[in-house]
Amino acid sequence: MAEGFLHSSSNQEMEDIGNEYFNILLQNSFFQDVTMDEDGVVITCKMHDLVHDLAELVSKSVGKLRSLFSNGEGLSNSLSSFNALHVLNLYEAEIVELPSSIGRLKHLRYLDVSRTEIKELPKSIGKLYNLQTLRMCGMWYLERFPKEMENLIKLRHVYFDHDQKVPFGMRRLTRLQTLRYFNLDKEKNHGIDELGGLNQLKGELTISSLEHVKDKDEAKKSNLVVKANIRKLTLKWGNSWQRNNKESDVDVLEGLQPNPKLEILKIENFMGGKLASWMMSLLNLKEIWLSDCRECEEVPPLGNLKNLRHVKFEYMYKLKCVGVEFYGAALFPSLKTLVFNNCPALIEWKEVDVISPAAVFPCLEELTLLICRQLRNAPSRFPSLQKLKIHNIDQVMAIENICSQLTTLTHLEIRGATELTRLPVGMLENNHNLRVLHIDHCNELSHLPDELHTLRLLEELTLKNCPSLEFIPITTQSQGMPCLRKLKIKKCEKLSSWPSGLEYFTSLQELHIQNLKHLPVDGLQTLVSLEELTLKNCPSLEFIPITTQSQGMPCLRIVNILNCIYRLMGYRPLSLLRS
Repeated sequence: MAEGFLHSSSNQEMEDIGNEYFNILLQNSFFQDVTMDEDGVVITCKMHDLVHDLAELVSKSVGKLRSLFSNGEGLSNSLSSFNALHVLNLYEAEIVELPSSIGRLKHLRYLDVSRTEIKELPKSIGKLYNLQTLRMCGMWYLERFPKEMENLIKLRHVYFDHDQKVPFGMRRLTRLQTLRYFNLDKEKNHGIDELGGLNQLKGELTISSLEHVKDKDEAKKSNLVVKANIRKLTLKWGNSWQRNNKESDVDVLEGLQPNPKLEILKIENFMGGKLASWMMSLLNLKEIWLSDCRECEEVPPLGNLKNLRHVKFEYMYKLKCVGVEFYGAALFPSLKTLVFNNCPALIEWKEVDVISPAAVFPCLEELTLLICRQLRNAPSRFPSLQKLKIHNIDQVMAIENICSQLTTLTHLEIRGATELTRLPVGMLENNHNLRVLHIDHCNELSHLPDELHTLRLLEELTLKNCPSLEFIPITTQSQGMPCLRKLKIKKCEKLSSWPSGLEYFTSLQELHIQNLKHLPVDGLQTLVSLEELTLKNCPSLEFIPITTQSQGMPCLRIVNILNCIYRLMGYRPLSLLRS
């Protein structure tokens, strides 16, 4: 696009045409090893040496230099001689100022000054009337921007950091497509009305410091409702302790109604008690994230948004109940992940009354409940759940309800369940596909179910900070756990020894043992796949059976021995190094 090879058509922008060309070249191996960001946008690629040599040969035949990638050396003296430049890339160049002669580059369409130490841009940059793309990320020394930059009316893409003030007036930049961050300020240097005419914006947009917007009418001037190409929208207010007028948040949010085609919505630091009514009209919404909406006492009825795949509620300190209205009539037909994080007042999560359990959350794969200590009741119908994380929930009944009917788990993580004395009945017996089991800070957990050794697909087992745990049911019959690769036992002080039958774990690659009173190590040399061994705070350790004859541990690469000095004497360092 910078070289002028792309031209807009009646129904396609230059960027769309360029993407088509790129994909054609990629299919024909002109480009290779493409990597993409989370939105599917290509960010890096490679080209074969022969293709590069051909491109270099062609570029030399053009006559006048069109593209310059410079580290800044001699830039001040040479820049004015490159009058035909279309591309100037000064990424990470060692420069502290941009020469004023840059204003003479009338054909310049692409300028990157990211990660330089430039403190101030020259006024002459406002003469780059053909500039289409301006990148200035990671410019920590840049403090002032010339007003003349408002003349860059052909700009289509502007990139700068999320915490940087808006560099210049945006009102006239009606061709702008990329503007990821728009930060309002108290001094009204940049009002939200500047966004009003930027109807070509696409991709991602974050509007910050919304506490400086007075009311609904002012918020409407952003004209978000007509910006059909914005895919992800973040609406962010300042921290609560910096706020004077919290009551206006509800009014302002109503005025920020986005286009119905929006796919991802994040609302952060919203201090109103009621969310916007327009949320239910976002039928294309795939992801919603409510963060630090601390005055909200209820969650919005999202179940009718049939395309919704990811929902996250966090730091909602007044949320007490998730009622049946949350489900709507559609019952979340596409939802894959659901997170409740730091909702300390949440007491009840109601279950909707339906005939078929599969009708509720039919596609939900990941459920995360973090720091909801008062939660007493929760649903039990998750027919497709694969990953379950429960952290800091004190009420055992809620944990048992959630786990009572699960049969499809592959990943189970329970932390900070201070009242839990045992895992829910059938938890391991009914989930034969379990691959990861993490239990941490469960102070009252005294034993694990006997079904533990039947988990044939288990790959990771972690037991940490369980001071009441006395026994791990892994015996010589544990040949039913052939896939176990990682075993970590830390700070389980009542354990008298590690599990018997450890020598049968021929797939074990990492073994971490900490704070174990009795440490028999005779079977270590039979762990033929072991790559990493860590022994910490094990006072009974007398020797480590690693010698030149330890042919049974050919894969061992890392050995960590920490605070095992009480009885460990003469461990033959030369033999250890040879192994």
